[in-house]
Amino acid sequence: MLGIARVGVLDNFFALGGHSLSATRLLVRLRASFGTSLPLRCIFLEPTIRGLAKYIRYDAKARAYYYHGEPELRTCLVPAQPRGTRPPLFLAAGYTSPDDTLGVLSRIIPHLGSDQPVFGLKPRWVDGQPIYSSVEEEAAEYLAEIRAVQPTGPYLLGGYCISGVVVVEMARQLLEEGEQIGLLALIDTERPTKMRTFAANTSAGWERAKHSLGVLLDLVRFNDYGKRQAASDILRHKIRNILPSKRELSPAQFFYHSKVKYKRTVREYTVNRYPGRITLIVNEEHYGFDKYRGWRGLPGSTLLVKKAPGDHITVFTKHGKELARLLVDSIDESIQEYHRGDQFSEASAT
Repeated sequence: MLGIARVGVLDNFFALGGHSLSATRLLVRLRASFGTSLPLRCIFLEPTIRGLAKYIRYDAKARAYYYHGEPELRTCLVPAQPRGTRPPLFLAAGYTSPDDTLGVLSRIIPHLGSDQPVFGLKPRWVDGQPIYSSVEEEAAEYLAEIRAVQPTGPYLLGGYCISGVVVVEMARQLLEEGEQIGLLALIDTERPTKMRTFAANTSAGWERAKHSLGVLLDLVRFNDYGKRQAASDILRHKIRNILPSKRELSPAQFFYHSKVKYKRTVREYTVNRYPGRITLIVNEEHYGFDKYRGWRGLPGSTLLVKKAPGDHITVFTKHGKELARLLVDSIDESIQEYHRGDQFSEASAT
C-alpha cells in the first residue's frame, strides 16, 4: 500500500507515510484478503502489523477469518494515539464526515512523536445521534469523557475551525470548576460575532447559489442524456436537502441537516471573556488580512498568534508536519511553564 520494499511487523503505518485515505484503502485490501471488515480506528489504535493482527482470528471449524475486538462504543472520544508519557492532547478536529476526526488527526499524528497521546473529539450527531441544543451541552459531554482519561489538569485542549469555539467553552467550564488549562490552541478558528456570522452565512449562501445555477445551466445546455441526467440528479438531491419531505430522512440527509444546524448553533454562541492565554494558529493565507480572527481584545485573555503554512485545508493535508511542530512547541512551552511554577489559565485569573 505504501510502496515500501520491506516493512517490519513493528513499523508504524503513519510513520511510514500512511494517512487516513491510504488507511481506508488498506482496510479494503484486508477485507478482500480475509473476508472480514476492521473498523478504521483499529489502525489508529494499533498502527503496526503485529498490532493489527490481534484483531483477526481464524475459525478452523468455519474455515473463515473474523474480526476479534471490542465492540465500537458510540463515544465522542476518539483514541487516535492513546499511548505515551506526555500529557494528552485533546483535539476537536472534524465534523464534515463520520471519519473526519481521524482523517484530520492522521495528518499530524506521525509528526507529534510516539510519546505524545492524542485524543480526538467528535460531535455525537456524526454517528446519527441527536444534535446538541447548545455549545455548552456539547462541551459538557466532551468533558465527561475527557475526565475518564485525565481526571485532573492541567489540560491541553485544541480545536480546528468552528470546533475551536466548543473547546473555548470546555476551557471555560473547567476553569469554573477550579481546574487548570495548560494549553488552549485554536487552529483557524474565528471568534463568532454577529458581523462574522453574517459574512460567513452570506458567503456560504452565495457559493451554494453559484453551484445551483451552474447545475441548472448544465441541465438545459447538455445534449448528452447521461450528462443531463447527472445534472438532474444533483439538482434533485439539493432540493431534497433544502426541502426535506415529512418521511424519515436518509442517513445522508440526516447528516446534512445536522451539519447545517450544528454550524448555526456554534456560530450563535458568544464568547465574551476568557481568563487566560489563547494560542491562535492561523494559516498563512488568512494571516495577511485577518491575523487575529476576531480574538484580539477578548476581555481577560492574552493572545499568542502563530503562523502556519498553507490555507484552511492544506494546513493539515499538505503541511501536517509544520502544524504538528507548532503544536509540539506549544505543548513543550506549557510543560516548561508548569515545571517552573508559572501561572496557567485558572479560575482566579484576571
